[in-house]
Amino acid sequence: MPGGEFAVFVENKVRHFEREEQVSDMVKSLVRRSKELDIPPRRRFALFLTDTGAEPVTGPAEDTAEFPKRNLQSRSRVALFEDLRAALVAQPVYSPLLLQFLDSYLHNIRRVRAQLT
Repeated sequence: MPGGEFAVFVENKVRHFEREEQVSDMVKSLVRRSKELDIPPRRRFALFLTDTGAEPVTGPAEDTAEFPKRNLQSRSRVALFEDLRAALVAQPVYSPLLLQFLDSYLHNIRRVRAQLT
């Protein structure tokens, strides 16, 4: 395996609640795909995005040989995409198309959140 390889799965549902076993199922899929690609457990990551950054209730309860629990992180989707946008703009050369995507995503998430309040 080349040194730069890793796997990241992102759970990002807007206006939905966690279904039973949702995050555990995501981690199982991550583990299965990582094994196919020969990615070791320490380089397997899962990200759970919500409006508030709340922890998932359906995630793994403890470390396993296949997935360390600390590799599951929760984050506010708006905060994450604002950070990605800031990092992109800070680069001397960046993709205008990617910047447009991030701006559109942030606009739509804010619009949906405003409708919910």
